[in-house]
Amino acid sequence: MPDKELFRRSSRLYVHSVFDLLERVNLLCHEARPRQGDGTAEVVFSNRSGMNYDDLIESIRTAPFEGSSVRHDQIYSYTSGRRMGLQIADAVASGFFKAVEPTEYG
Repeated sequence: MPDKELFRRSSRLYVHSVFDLLERVNLLCHEARPRQGDGTAEVVFSNRSGMNYDDLIESIRTAPFEGSSVRHDQIYSYTSGRRMGLQIADAVASGFFKAVEPTEYG
């Protein structure tokens, strides 16, 4: 990354990562369509403090995704206590963050 500070502001790295992930999910759903399901994905975000999910979801809804496997009416945001499995996903994400984030000890 040429300018790390640019990505630290306004959760830009998070938003950029979400769009990259959704592109890959879109491709995976498109490839799996003939074998199972209807080929669409339900996207569920776990709310984190300091992030405006209404804006994020609106930007996803206006973004063009090839093949439209990411349906705009199947994007939701919940707190971790409101949806089963989100606490586990939060714990895994937090553990990964703690594993790769540099500390004062390196």
